[in-house]
Amino acid sequence: MAKIEPEGRRGKVAAIVVIAIPLFCLLGLIVYTQTVEAIVQVELDIFSGRPNPHWTLNERDSQELLQRLQRLSPTNAGEPSGNLGYRGVILSNPEGAIAGFEWIVCSDGLVVGYKGDSSQKFIDANRNLERWLVQTGETTLGPDILRSLPQEFGGDF
Repeated sequence: MAKIEPEGRRGKVAAIVVIAIPLFCLLGLIVYTQTVEAIVQVELDIFSGRPNPHWTLNERDSQELLQRLQRLSPTNAGEPSGNLGYRGVILSNPEGAIAGFEWIVCSDGLVVGYKGDSSQKFIDANRNLERWLVQTGETTLGPDILRSLPQEFGGDF
């Protein structure tokens, strides 16, 4: 059996490095792109005559949102609330899509993702996603809005 000379080993290591570095760079770009694409604007749909409060989810919460959306079950039930006062949470991303949707509404236990002329509905059991989204904006919403929300969520927020 022939021995591999040190020169041969160096050549193989160099070849592996030459191939591996671009692959790691590409992988990093893919992960970065998915993270950036997931940055989400949240709007509390509560006011009629003035701008609604809004905030941006940080990267960790944006990734958590994507995981929570993946766990929702599809449904054919109802439409989001159109009441006066609190109507739910609207999600958007000026840089791209959120889980394949242009924008998403969470309201009254229903999550509706919109893309073009079509929509897809999901069940938000116990309004867990909607509650969590509101909680991510506690510092933006302020005490007056936060005090009004328990009645909107049936007394438990």
